[in-house]
Amino acid sequence: MKVAIISDTHDGKSAIKRTLEKMSDRGVDLIVHCGDICSPATVELFERWETVFVFGNGDTRRKQLRQAISRIGGECFETVGEVADDGKRLCFMHGHNKAMLLHRIHSFQYDYVAYGHSHKADEGTIGPTFCINPGSLCDPRTGTFAVLDMSSGCCEIANLSNSHNRGNHG
Repeated sequence: MKVAIISDTHDGKSAIKRTLEKMSDRGVDLIVHCGDICSPATVELFERWETVFVFGNGDTRRKQLRQAISRIGGECFETVGEVADDGKRLCFMHGHNKAMLLHRIHSFQYDYVAYGHSHKADEGTIGPTFCINPGSLCDPRTGTFAVLDMSSGCCEIANLSNSHNRGNHG
C-alpha cells in the first residue's frame, strides 16, 4: 500500500489541490494527515480520497473537524493513529507532544512513525523504527509531503516542484 503522509496544511487550499494531483500520479492508496488541518473546509478537499486524520495543536475547532471528517467518510484518530498493511505498522501523530512521540518511536512496536509540527521534512531510523516528518505542505518555501510504500519501505520526500527518493527502509 502506498501512503501519502502530509502535515501542517493550515488551510492552504491551493497547495493541497496541487498536491492531490501529484498523489494521483504516484498511485497513492491512502492519505495520512498528521494534524494542523485547521478548518472543516480543508477536510472537504479530501472527499475523493481515503484519508485518516489526527489533530495537531492548531486544530482548535475539533468538533467541527470531526463532523467534516465524518461527512467525507474519513476517520479521525484524535491524537494518535495507526494503520497496518502486509504485516507493517504505521503510527502517526502531530508531534507537538514530544514525550508521546518519543514513547511511540522507542516502543519499537511500529515499522514506521510519522509526525509533523516542525514544518521541516526529515526521515531517519531509530532502532528498527523508520521515522518520517513530511514537513509542512503549505510552507511557501518548501511545500513538502512524503509518499511511503509500506511493503517495500521506499520513502519519497516530495515538494510541489520536485521530489527525491530516500531509498528503501523496509
